[in-house]
Amino acid sequence: MKFLLNLIFISMVGIFCQESDFSYISKRFEYPNENKWAKRWLPRAQAVEDLKEFQQYLESKFSYLLLREVNYQKALEVISSNIGEGIEVGNLALQINKILALFPDGHAAIRGARKVFPNKLFTPFLFGEHNRRIFIFMENRESFFHQKFLYIKEMDGIKIEKWLEVSKQSVVKGSPQLMRKRAMKNLRYIGILRKELGVKNTNELELVLESRQAETFKTKVKLSSKKAYYGKWPRTKTKLIGNIGYLRIPSMSDEIEDIEKIYTAMDQFRTTRGLIIDVRGNSGGSRDILKVLFAYFMSPGEKPQIVNVAKYRKSPHEIEDGYLQSRFLYPENSAIWSKEEREVIAQFKTSFIPEWNPPVQDFSQWHYFILKHSGNKSVYYYSQPIVVLINSNCFSATDIFLGALKRRKNIKIIGTPSSGGSGRSKTFRLENSGIGFKISRMASFQANGKLYDCNGIFPDILVYSQPEFELGTSDVVLEKALEKLKTNTKTK
Repeated sequence: MKFLLNLIFISMVGIFCQESDFSYISKRFEYPNENKWAKRWLPRAQAVEDLKEFQQYLESKFSYLLLREVNYQKALEVISSNIGEGIEVGNLALQINKILALFPDGHAAIRGARKVFPNKLFTPFLFGEHNRRIFIFMENRESFFHQKFLYIKEMDGIKIEKWLEVSKQSVVKGSPQLMRKRAMKNLRYIGILRKELGVKNTNELELVLESRQAETFKTKVKLSSKKAYYGKWPRTKTKLIGNIGYLRIPSMSDEIEDIEKIYTAMDQFRTTRGLIIDVRGNSGGSRDILKVLFAYFMSPGEKPQIVNVAKYRKSPHEIEDGYLQSRFLYPENSAIWSKEEREVIAQFKTSFIPEWNPPVQDFSQWHYFILKHSGNKSVYYYSQPIVVLINSNCFSATDIFLGALKRRKNIKIIGTPSSGGSGRSKTFRLENSGIGFKISRMASFQANGKLYDCNGIFPDILVYSQPEFELGTSDVVLEKALEKLKTNTKTK
């Protein structure tokens, strides 16, 4: 069964990373052209200049420009031809966002979208998913929108899957789980999505809800002028659960106080019979916590481990050794490496086969992220079984964290696949409109040759959370982890 699930997942990844959007480009870039008295109106000449500038950034800076075949030139032509006398800045931002969505870069996005996009209507609730059914719950996480009819079947008389399909047009072509999760979360932008669907914008939203038994219920809800936020979830704390350590890492922080919390927790867990590391909802940050924690999981005398390999979309003025040092990635000839680390790199190169080879003329040489014993005398070897809890909200530096831990023999990962993303994004701003956007400058690979983008990290044990997880009243993923660790400790 596990093999079959992995096979299905890999097949889906291949489809999403290779599909072409050529046949849909003209249709998806149509939009209603507002008049020149709009609040932030950009004359045609300036808008076209910005589109040309945007294209130049893509072609000179973007690491994933050629990862898959994307006819972005045609998309830009369609947008330019529809501008007429000019375009409202928010509409231009929406169209540029759709172009970014053609690429498999999990970090690509419009910056400050909430302020830029022309949207004043939001759903007053949040969206979750269980067994491919979308349910809705309140921002305060104290209740579902309706206690009996949890699931949402239709909005404004349109099936929820149609809404997701339209929402997905503005989501980057990353892994299937990233696309599904972001499309679902973007359902909050009901004003923008109505515009895309040609549905009249009113202050009310008609809903058709479903119970667990598929009974239906019709109702209306007043829309909000403010977007509901998910926030960090779960809001659990690091603690002891019997003789099991529970380490909660809500973000990949590089703050000294957060690093100290890792040391303090691991001191507390020294004599435990198992460890749970919960990174669900952790959307990334830095790699410092991984460096600190990984040292506890290396046996005495173990060689350094390569956990990430990358190339940088280079620019003439940048010094190669400094391209990726913020990610602890350095080229093979860097002075930072010890003799042992150089030997590890040389051995690694003999078997490393990347699923995509970035063009040599446009990229730096390969850079390596190596983890090793820290040299800190207070860091001990934790040899007990370890379980890591993940979900599709895990992203970026958390993907790197998971990719490193997944290769450890005594560590099992439980939950649903991470989103997948690692690109060292950088923000650029267009001259006339002021629209900011970010794109990745790095092509980042797992040690097994797979890209982080388009793939993510798949769990060893697939477990879906229940709707009640979003309210904090049920956690079947944590229960599964505890069950596994208790079983392991009994057999020792």
